[in-house]
Amino acid sequence: MRTIVLLCIAVSLSVSCQKNEDASKPLIQASAAPSAAPAPVAVASTPSALPSIPIEEDFEQKAEAAITASNVNQELDKLKQEIGQ
Repeated sequence: MRTIVLLCIAVSLSVSCQKNEDASKPLIQASAAPSAAPAPVAVASTPSALPSIPIEEDFEQKAEAAITASNVNQELDKLKQEIGQ
């Protein structure tokens, strides 16, 4: 048993120590200067040109305007129906 273990170790060491000729070649050749200028990136000139993404505060404002103490149970029932569908 000890002989098999030592043989396996010796084989794995000899395989791992072999020189790989491809490893000596560089993967990417470095150049002194870039060949072309980077392409310009399009940027929106004004923030208003970007689409508006609703955030938590937007929903809070709508909820405060739409839900009152008198209709809270009706709004809750509407939400339960939407979730149930």
